Parts: sequence; structure tokens; C-alpha cells
Amino acid sequence: MTSIFKNLNISFFIVVTFFLSGCLKDEDTPVFETALAENATLLFYLEDHGDYINSASMPSIVDVDELYNNLNNYLVIDTRTNTEFIVGHIEGAINIQNDSLISYINSIDINQYSKVVLVSSDGQASSYYTSLLKLYGFSNIYSLLFGMTEWNGTFSDAWANNVGDSPAIEDFRFGNYIPDSSYNLPNISISGLGKNLEEQVKNRIENILKIGFVSDETYVAVDPVRPISFNGENAANFFIVCFGDRVFYIQNGFDDVSVGHFPDAVSFVPEVTLKSTESLQILPDKRKIAVYSYSGQISAFVVAYLRVLGYDAKSILYGANGIFYTYMVNKYDFYSPFVYIPSDVRNYPYVAGSSPE
Repeated sequence: MTSIFKNLNISFFIVVTFFLSGCLKDEDTPVFETALAENATLLFYLEDHGDYINSASMPSIVDVDELYNNLNNYLVIDTRTNTEFIVGHIEGAINIQNDSLISYINSIDINQYSKVVLVSSDGQASSYYTSLLKLYGFSNIYSLLFGMTEWNGTFSDAWANNVGDSPAIEDFRFGNYIPDSSYNLPNISISGLGKNLEEQVKNRIENILKIGFVSDETYVAVDPVRPISFNGENAANFFIVCFGDRVFYIQNGFDDVSVGHFPDAVSFVPEVTLKSTESLQILPDKRKIAVYSYSGQISAFVVAYLRVLGYDAKSILYGANGIFYTYMVNKYDFYSPFVYIPSDVRNYPYVAGSSPE
């Protein structure tokens, strides 16, 4: 087994080796080391079973045009509240809330559909749920880009009211911040969640999914004030991750598609830095983590993964669209398709009422 967290002592790796082989009972091991072993087991399980979060298929997102053109062979699951659903939804969509997603999907043959598309009001919650379902083991789950907002202008307020330029960018930095510390995995236990490792992991994901995508718990928003704060809490209390292409974080050569980043924010690059052998070790296990991306949808995917591992991670709603929107529009060639443009709203038809029987 490869060493990944350089500040763990040798006893941890001995515990992990025996834990994975099933030769060491919980009662024979100190609680702290056992928890670490279970966490490492969870991490290695996810990496050995597709490593979705670091794969080229992440994020699994479809746009409104693709969905509209494939309504006959895609299953649409609308995760909004029943009240929102009744006001208006995509014809043929099934209204299933987050706490019932797994049981519903298990009750049907999803392989009869080319894709199963989750829908939320703005694409934030559906991205989070899609990531969890992917980690659970469902392969053909996708999230609708920008949610119902781009489907029809009736639902556009979810995005139109949340894009803009924050005074926070006045405090942004262009330097390359590299933390000089590394940390253990968060101290959680999965052994009481099932009889075998697969059941333990799936039960943990299901429990997290039932909590839902809720304010302060799984996401925060950038307050329109200085100094920088998230949901009224000083941003200095968070370890901030900028998740995206390197030039999204810092200007590189002649590229000018970045306005810099939050002070002390760390750059994480898709398909690379969330691997156990890469930068996962620099994430603090006892500190809040805030992740931002271009639109908040990719960061929702990332946060779902980190929360399964036990991190107190939160997605920054709407990402750069809610921080330096004007700049993103001016640099549309780079930020497309993750910049919200009102003219992209398609005004596809929708229906009102309850789910079909």
C-alpha cells in the first residue's frame, strides 16, 4: 500500500494493512488509529471503484438542448420540492426528493434509459446529488446544466438574481499559494454502517444524500460586502479551494482569463489533485473547506466527494458567476459553457401539476 499522508506515523500503515486483510479486530486497535484505517479504506474503495471524482467523465452534466432532443430515451428526475414541481416541470419528469433518490432508482431498471437526468432549480443541488449517486455506483446519472433556469424563462430567477460582481474581488491575489502543511484524513467511522465494505460505503453515501443540499451544511454564498465573507462568516475561517483550470486561478503567460483568487486559496486541477497520491493530503481535517468553480456546479460535485470522505466541505453557490460575472461574460470563449447568459434560455415547453402515476 502506497504512503499518501506524509505526516502519519508508521503504525497507521500497519493498521490499514491488517484492516484491509481482515486480520485485525476493532477491539485490538486504538480508536484513533482504527478510525484512520476505516477512512483510508473508504478512500481506497472509491478510488478502486472508478475513482469518479478524478475521471474524465466528471462532471456528468447535460445541457437543455441535449435533454430536449432526447426526452424519449432519457429519464428526468426532478429533485425540487413538490410545490415547485407542480408550478411547472419538464413533461414526463418524475418528482423525487433527495432522501428517496436511491430507493426510487433501485426500484426501476435505469438501464432502459440512455441517461437519467437530475433536475433542480439552478443545477447546484442536482450536481451534488448526481455526484453522490455516481459514487454510490449508478453509472448513467447526469445533472441538468443550470437546472430549470435555461429550460424556460419562467424559472430564470434562480440564476438571474444571483449573478454579479462582488466587492470581494478587490481583495483577490495573483500569487501562487502553496500550503506548507499536510493532514490526516478526517476522523470518521464506517464500520457500523453495514456487514461488508461495499455496504458500509453505500450506507454512508445514502445517509449523506438524505441530509440534502442545504445552506451552511453543504453550501455557502459570497456576501456582497468587504471583508470577504461566506454566509456572514469571515472567509479567513475557511480553507478555500479554487477548482478549475490553472488559468482560472492565476494568469499564466499571456492568458488574461483570471482575475486572481481569494487570499490563500489553493488551486486544485480536475482529474489530478483529488487523488490520494496528489494534493488531497493538504486539505485540513478539522477546518471548514469552501470550494468554488466557474458556476458552482462542478464545486458541488467536488464537495459531495469530500463530504463522503468526512471533510466539512461546502460549495460556494454560483461560483465565479456570483463573484466576477462581468469579467466572465467578457471572456465568454474561455468560460463557456459555465457562464450564465440570459439569451441562452430556450423557453422549451413545460407542464404544471403532479407527477404522472
